[in-house]
Amino acid sequence: MNKLNAENLTLSINGASIVNDISFELVAGTMLGLVGPNGAGKSTLLKLLANLTTPSHGRCLVDDVPVSQLPRRQLAHTIGYLSQEATVNWPLKVRRVVELGRLPYQIGSRKMAQDDQAAIDAAIAKTEISHLLDRVVTTLSGGERMRVLLARLFATNPRIILADEPVASLDPYHQLHVMEILREHASHGGIVVTVLHDLNHAARFCDQLLLIDAGKMIAIGEPCNVLSVENVEKVYSVTIRCDAMPNTFTIIPHERIPHSY
Repeated sequence: MNKLNAENLTLSINGASIVNDISFELVAGTMLGLVGPNGAGKSTLLKLLANLTTPSHGRCLVDDVPVSQLPRRQLAHTIGYLSQEATVNWPLKVRRVVELGRLPYQIGSRKMAQDDQAAIDAAIAKTEISHLLDRVVTTLSGGERMRVLLARLFATNPRIILADEPVASLDPYHQLHVMEILREHASHGGIVVTVLHDLNHAARFCDQLLLIDAGKMIAIGEPCNVLSVENVEKVYSVTIRCDAMPNTFTIIPHERIPHSY
């Protein structure tokens, strides 16, 4: 079984509602895109799912078990989280950074086994970073560093991937490549929840979208339904022209609507 549930997730800080009563259920094979304007609560919702932030109300469950009750090692095996900051504070070589993805499998003084090396090599190949292995990670560009950290995540072999703006710092080729490998993870029985600002990527690669604004869920479902002209105009204050094609949903902004404030 591979299932992820959010039940009435709510987070309030100093009386301000950051995430407000969000619920959904995801099953194996699903890629969910979290979309919405800046400050909508997308990153906070992702942290609640990852058990990095404690909700004021509600809970997140994996296979019907609250994430807060999962042993730390099991949680690390199950959920892989990629932060949008993508920072590394130590001058480690890239291969060593990827190897850190196997730490949840190391018990005591156990050295890396053949399956560890296989997982590391597969993650390096998947993210196309073999040419960076001898570089010091702190010398990399933001986009290169994001791909290295994505490789570290894949080396863990998590069933569920939570990725916060994984393509924001990437060039067009690597944006498509990262979206493809996330899509592949879901297609092979995993679950992916990713924060995205590019609505074209969201519509093309995700099975479902959750549109959030001011901490509230505006819509959830298939991209063609969530990204309606009415929803996008309401949330983003733009009008759009939508061109539906097989497996794609192209959104072309053509007019900005001044905010009322």
